This record gives sequence, structure tokens and C-alpha cells, in this order.
Amino acid sequence: MTPTKKMSQEDKAIVESYLTACFLITLIENKFETSSHFDKLEFSNPSIKGAIKKMTLMNSGILMSILHCLLVVPRSLVRREFEEEFQLLNDKLLSEVTIIKRYDESSIDLLYHIRNSVAHARFTVSHDGYNFQDKKRAKKKTKHFECFVPNHVINIVIGDLQEIFIAFYKRRTKS
Repeated sequence: MTPTKKMSQEDKAIVESYLTACFLITLIENKFETSSHFDKLEFSNPSIKGAIKKMTLMNSGILMSILHCLLVVPRSLVRREFEEEFQLLNDKLLSEVTIIKRYDESSIDLLYHIRNSVAHARFTVSHDGYNFQDKKRAKKKTKHFECFVPNHVINIVIGDLQEIFIAFYKRRTKS
């Protein structure tokens, strides 16, 4: 799965962003920081290597990078093209996520709020999940949204987004 010449620059950036997310996920799944390959790496600052090994690769920084690749970079293009799939994922999430604060009584677009939270680095990580916060300025008043997403649900989000990206890529590379 490599970007092809017939893809637009925007499409290539989205595909390369997705491939980066896949690479990060693979490093996490294989516990790269505990491998002999990691041990052989030389860092310009040795304390960085120790800090990575101590915190492990599954941390808020890498989660932010993965979700940035899957939600922030492709924002409108992929979402517009796969609106039904995004809506199905959103509906699935609504039964799994705890809404802490909301500023709108209409339907909740969790993926939109999670995307904004990641884009503005407004989330925290705990041992059992992730707390995402989103803010909206309206008429000189700030409205807040907050939700808690358990660990297993983040895996669902990432897995379902990967399926959408595979479909996106296949559409772009059809002959």
C-alpha cells in the first residue's frame, strides 16, 4: 500500500498519514521498546531512550499522534466520502462512552469532539481510559464538552478507522 502517481497531493498526504499510524500501532503491538532492536538504537540524548523505555510506547503522546493521523489530517475529505461509516462508528461509540459534559442537546458527534480534543491536545490518559475535552466559543461564552472513553473503545475506534482508510486507499488506486 504505497501512494501512487495518480493520487492527488492531498490524497497522498492522507494515505501517508494512515501508513504512519499503522507503523506506530505495529511498534506498540510488538512492544518495540522492549526489543533488542530498540536496545541497539543510539539516541542523540541517552536519557530519551531511558524515558521511552520507562513510559512504554502506549502513551498519550503516541495516542495523540495516531488519532491525529486518523482524525485530524483527513478531517473533511475522508469523512465526507465515508459519511455512513463514520456515522455507524459514532453510533457504536455512543453506547460505550460516558458523556460527562455536553453543550448541545441535539445528537452528539463523538468523533468530531474527539478530533477537536486531539487537535488541541485537550485530553488526559488514565489507567482505564481517556478523557477528551472540547470547547466551543459562541457569543462570547465558552461551551464545554467532555467524555470518557475506556481503553477497549479506543481500540475499536482505531480499528474501525483503519477499515475506512483501507477503503479510501482502494478507491484512490482503482484502475
